[in-house]
Amino acid sequence: MATRVLNPCRNTLDEITTQRIIGLKVDYGYKYRIREWKILRIVTFHRTQFKQEANFRFSRQILILYCVRHSIDIVNCLLYTWQRVYILYTLANVVLIKFFLAFLHFSAMNWRRSGDRGGSSFATKPKVTKAQGDPPPPPHNTVRFVCVSDTHSRAVKAEVPGGDVLLHAGDFTGRGTLSEAMQFNMWLGTLPHKHKVVIAGNHDILLDAEECGRTLPADPTRFLTNAIYLCDESVILFGVKIYGTPWIPEYHSPLKTDSDKWKEQKYPHLRAFELPRGEPLRQKWRAIPEDTNILLTHTPPMGHGDLTARKKRAGCEDLLEAVQRRVKPKYHIFGHIHEGYGISKDAHTVYMNASLCNSRYQAVNAPLVFDLPLPDGVSMT
Repeated sequence: MATRVLNPCRNTLDEITTQRIIGLKVDYGYKYRIREWKILRIVTFHRTQFKQEANFRFSRQILILYCVRHSIDIVNCLLYTWQRVYILYTLANVVLIKFFLAFLHFSAMNWRRSGDRGGSSFATKPKVTKAQGDPPPPPHNTVRFVCVSDTHSRAVKAEVPGGDVLLHAGDFTGRGTLSEAMQFNMWLGTLPHKHKVVIAGNHDILLDAEECGRTLPADPTRFLTNAIYLCDESVILFGVKIYGTPWIPEYHSPLKTDSDKWKEQKYPHLRAFELPRGEPLRQKWRAIPEDTNILLTHTPPMGHGDLTARKKRAGCEDLLEAVQRRVKPKYHIFGHIHEGYGISKDAHTVYMNASLCNSRYQAVNAPLVFDLPLPDGVSMT
């Protein structure tokens, strides 16, 4: 039987045979899509084929020529593999740079600016604000008020101190759903305070007929059974008059930062109880009685606890004018601007931004507490 001699001057192996044997289509542009382990398999296989089919005195030369010829292919395959690795390395660097820039952005906004007009913070990591010490027991014949706001159906990480009256300045839900409101009512039922006074915020759309899309909004007396709900009305507790109103100025964020886009996507319903600045809001503030002791609003007044992360004042000028010139309450409790958490004051009024949530909607801030003496002739019973 004649032995077929492979001619090293030709391609050593027929390309058609090669493709049929190893199932590899040769890419003359050297864009090989084979793995490294296949190379060793190819060389080993063809070495066996040479011994069987080629003349023995040419088999070693043919194998050397074959290896030299395909060494270029192997090098190009490795270079192509390195090219893919380099592309992945470049993409990884881009992602890491983006994360680093985002970290710098959040860290810069995390700088807390303190002062008489409130401050701002942007916490990327939950950081529980220490409570005002463990407040001592209230003096005799005084009423203890505990102030919270903007809980957004979040688990409150800071302990809520005991007291006589709990004041909540709105945004007790995240999306304004009935289930969130019922969970909030259950949470109120676990607190030891004798009275709980609640107003709505711009997230609580179930209480705003225009935003909830119904002819009549939800009835708060049916799901807020553990609280006194105020909407442009007042209540007298222990001889102290509390007036509550939920209205806020229109505030349309330009969505310039990733944080703005994240909040708009996570909480798309942010427009309850909004009114244009000017006369529509002034009408609401005129309804505040002048004998109000504690004013409970959702929006802050201009210049007190209203500094946003973009260093813009978001408070209401008309509300500030009504508070300072006409009403002059002893305490003004509000929320809405999470970054403005803190206490400030002027000659007549103490302003408290009691937002428990920070800008990342993490309920990490501590409730604010103050005491008021009982009016003459009023007892705690």
